[in-house]
Amino acid sequence: MFANDTIIAAATPKGAGALAILRISGHDAFEMFTKMIAEKEKFDSAKPFTTKLYTIRNEREVLDEVMAIKYVAPKSFTGDDMIELTCHGGSIIVERLIQYALEIGMRYAGRGEFTQRAFLNGKVDLKKAESINRIIHAESVTAHRTAVRHYLGEERQFFDAMRNDLIKMLVALETEIEFSETDDVGEEAAFTAQIAELLGKIERDFTKELKKREVLHQLDKGVSVALVGQANAGKSSLMNMLVGYDRAIINSRAGTTRDLITETCLIDDIKVQFVDTAGLNETDDEIELEGIRRTRGAIDEAEILLWVVDGSQPFPKHDFNLIPRDKPLFGIVNKNDLGDCAEAKSVFADHKIPVLPISAINGEGREIVIEAVKTVLLEKFSDMEYETAIGSEREAGIIRRMLAEIEEVDLAYSPEIVAESIRALVNGFDEIYGKNSPDDILNKLFSDFCIGK
Repeated sequence: MFANDTIIAAATPKGAGALAILRISGHDAFEMFTKMIAEKEKFDSAKPFTTKLYTIRNEREVLDEVMAIKYVAPKSFTGDDMIELTCHGGSIIVERLIQYALEIGMRYAGRGEFTQRAFLNGKVDLKKAESINRIIHAESVTAHRTAVRHYLGEERQFFDAMRNDLIKMLVALETEIEFSETDDVGEEAAFTAQIAELLGKIERDFTKELKKREVLHQLDKGVSVALVGQANAGKSSLMNMLVGYDRAIINSRAGTTRDLITETCLIDDIKVQFVDTAGLNETDDEIELEGIRRTRGAIDEAEILLWVVDGSQPFPKHDFNLIPRDKPLFGIVNKNDLGDCAEAKSVFADHKIPVLPISAINGEGREIVIEAVKTVLLEKFSDMEYETAIGSEREAGIIRRMLAEIEEVDLAYSPEIVAESIRALVNGFDEIYGKNSPDDILNKLFSDFCIGK
């Protein structure tokens, strides 16, 4: 990548649509753009941040009419002269406009190059740059909310307070090294205790934030809710009822579901992954046996279990050996429309397993099941409780390294050695925001961005 050349890329996804957006940025952006349009004087006299209509034409024909906004450096996203133009949507027109731009001397932007230029020009710090990518790729409401908070810099107080405390301690240490003439053991002990208290607080706060991030990662992936039980109990019918369409194949023959079927939906802004599993019946069929093995894996990974039984049939007590009760478990009594299903309800009640009667074929009981799952989710996960100051895996890696450095600090060593350890921690905070990040780390980070971002 060359920081001084002019780049172009689409900022909207490929495909047909009403509109598409192209970005142009670089020192020669304005001059090159005027080569593409018929209204050169109109663009030259246009005020920054105003939208004007222009005609783009090559030597042979008009390519499109576009709306373009002029951003004059340094008041742009990248910090360079920049243009955002809106053209008609569709792959062909976008490709033709970009191809024409390349012909007159622009370069097709690399992944994340616009944001990388913004970082290099001091328009955003590295943490904010990463948050842009996370906003785009967020897969849960909580992940999106956290990324927006980081984009707005709301987490800076958390890191800045720690960094400032460390710097104050470092200044005091260096003053002690340079000027102290006291041999007062009591003063030295008090000062050492202050350092230990600060490092202990940072260690506790960092450990707490890492645990929050683990939960957020789980929420982003989706909280697993496994539908388990005997073959032909109605698991697939329940799956279809919960997600609102025929996601799983339903057949009266046992063993229709032989692999895990997953579908994701939001329950009260929490991403939930329902997993329809193979029946836990005894079998010699190798394919069914593999399905049952995968079912057991899904049971181990699930946060919530929905144990589905056919209420019109004798209760499958053998399932008690296969379905654990060390996590939230609900007894789903299916085919409640065929009778009172007294045996199944009684067995669940005797074992203190909450009973949820449904009729999957009629769609009855869906809200009861959703509400039961929602109750567990809200008890286990709280958006505010698990929002964290740590955004990316890069940041988490730096913080883990800093925790290891804190573990290595021995306050019995000389003040000079302790000062070096604290200085390394201060550098870690700077690295989080990209003040001293190596080029290879930066290039890898921005290569994970979209083209045009």
